[in-house]
Amino acid sequence: RRGPVAELIEAERLRPDALLLRWAEGEWTVAEFAAAARACATELQSAGVRRGDRVAIVSGNSEWRLAWQFGVHWLGAVEVSINSELRGTMLQHCLEDSDPSLLVLEAEFDEHLAGLIREVPRLRAEDVPQPIAAEAAAALDEAYAMVPAAELGTILYTSGTTGPSKGVMLPQAYFANLGSVFGAVL
Repeated sequence: RRGPVAELIEAERLRPDALLLRWAEGEWTVAEFAAAARACATELQSAGVRRGDRVAIVSGNSEWRLAWQFGVHWLGAVEVSINSELRGTMLQHCLEDSDPSLLVLEAEFDEHLAGLIREVPRLRAEDVPQPIAAEAAAALDEAYAMVPAAELGTILYTSGTTGPSKGVMLPQAYFANLGSVFGAVL
């Protein structure tokens, strides 16, 4: 498996109207989620994010947090998931260590970042990006097809129970392959 974005593109081709996500206030089909993630990718691209750049996401769990994550992957950039419960030196360590070129941040976490790291450009996680045209979506898909499965896709920080959190470097294909393993076991 190449990665979650490749799996999403294939699912969109095969069953675009299938329910993919459901939360308390709504739901998204495969096609709706893919459109949201592509819109996030375009917003990230407009902010200067390129393949290989690190993008830290500081957000609680939500449908848009997931769309931003997929948007980062769509560009072949490196998603850095920051635990939204981190504060102080533990948060500072993860942000300094990952050296992001951009933060996707929910407004409620602004106060926790004050003075912790150098100034990094930011996008609001709760700002819903505009839908994109079919031609732009096709161009994103074409560019994503050039991203190798083994290329760095995510830096996931450990809990830090035995010292400073360590950034675990995961390839683009990791989550799709892990999902496949879980599916086979279950």
